[in-house]
Amino acid sequence: MKDNSLLQLRGKIVAKYGTIENFANQIGLSAVQVSKKLNQRAGFSKEDIEKWCKALGIDSEDIGECFFMLEK
Repeated sequence: MKDNSLLQLRGKIVAKYGTIENFANQIGLSAVQVSKKLNQRAGFSKEDIEKWCKALGIDSEDIGECFFMLEK
């Protein structure tokens, strides 16, 4: 599940913004911060999840699939 969730998030980012850097600029983070979150080296706050969902057009019913299936 972890890999599928990460691939889904990365896919949405690249499809909508072209690069992680463009996405990071849109949500007010550095590309390094976004990369750390995608590589599970940093966690997601509630605020992060809200920003990411808004920027990526993720519906509330899909939040769990994208953010809470990430296991270490």
